Amino acid sequence: MLLPIYNVLWLLAVYFSGGYDKPVRVLKIIRGIFVGTGIILIMYALLPEGYRFSRALNSARCSLGTRKFIIHKIDFFAGRNQEHAY
Repeated sequence: MLLPIYNVLWLLAVYFSGGYDKPVRVLKIIRGIFVGTGIILIMYALLPEGYRFSRALNSARCSLGTRKFIIHKIDFFAGRNQEHAY
């Protein structure tokens, strides 16, 4: 139940940090993911013990999510630019 909420928080944080603006700025994406992770960790501290995941899992999801998000954005925009090059 919490994992979709985590994903929505990360996406909103990236959106509000400008990670979806053109041109793609990797630093804005990274900043948004780290802000989202900070919000998640604050929420994590306030949750009852039964709903808490491991902090290591949260950190791992943050680092893997950062890599995946950046690679996806770069591939998407690189592919789009190549299609319109003709």
